[in-house]
Amino acid sequence: MSSKQIITDKDKIEQILNQGTVCTVAMSVNDKPYQVALNYGYENGYLYFHSSKKGKKIEILKKNPEVCFLIQTDVEIVRSEEACDWSMKYKSVMGFGRVVFIHEINKKISALKILMMQYSQKDFTITEPKAEQVCVFKIEIESMTLKST
Repeated sequence: MSSKQIITDKDKIEQILNQGTVCTVAMSVNDKPYQVALNYGYENGYLYFHSSKKGKKIEILKKNPEVCFLIQTDVEIVRSEEACDWSMKYKSVMGFGRVVFIHEINKKISALKILMMQYSQKDFTITEPKAEQVCVFKIEIESMTLKST
C-alpha cells in the first residue's frame, strides 16, 4: 500500500465513519480469529453497536475486548480489457480499539439513538424495555487511518 493512499486527517476519516453502513469487527480468542459485519453508529470518537445478549461474538468480546474494525464506502470496480489491469476504488477506515459494554439504561438508550441516527437521521424514541432486550457496546477507538484509492 502506497503511503499516498494512507490518510490520517481526522475530518476525512469522520466523513467516512458518518457515511458508512456496515462495520466489520475482527476479534480473537485463544489465538483464533473471528470476524463479524455489524450495523453501527458513530459519534464523538466512538463506534456503537447492538446485539443479542448471547452468542459467540459476545463470549469472545467478554474474554478479549481488543478489536480491529473496518468501514468501507464508495466501492467501485475499475474494469479493463486485461485481467491484471482490473482494480478497485474505495475509501476505508481501519482502526483499533477496545470494546466496552454499556449497562446503564440511559446510556444504552443514547447509544441506540446514535445507531438509529446513522441510518435514518431521525431521533427515535427508545423505551427502557426495548433497550433492556439487547446488548449494547461501544468501541473506544485507539487509532485509525483512512485509505483512499
